[in-house]
Amino acid sequence: MTWLRILPMVVACVLMAAHLYRWDLWPQALLALLAPLLLLTRTPSVVLPLKWMLGVFALEWVRTAWVLATARMQEGLPTARMLAILLGVALLTALAALPLRTLKRDWQPDGPSSRQEGGS
Repeated sequence: MTWLRILPMVVACVLMAAHLYRWDLWPQALLALLAPLLLLTRTPSVVLPLKWMLGVFALEWVRTAWVLATARMQEGLPTARMLAILLGVALLTALAALPLRTLKRDWQPDGPSSRQEGGS
């Protein structure tokens, strides 16, 4: 079930697109929404850029947590719950790249050494 392997990545992309759109970065939000469509090509070469993209998304969630926590601390507001949520989103975004490993392996073309030759 390939769709179960790509679902975490799609959810991470939708969350990042909403985050980017919230900050009026709609071109980047559109790219985040369209990125999972690269998997429709079913080529192994798209997996690594998507994994890097998810890593950048996770770093953006950490940066956002840092910026918002700093602002809230200066105002004397609580930060623990917000940090737990945003860092949890960052962790889940990073973990969304793990199932993509098996997609790359499944989409590798069979090499000449893996084919069984008939005859002697």
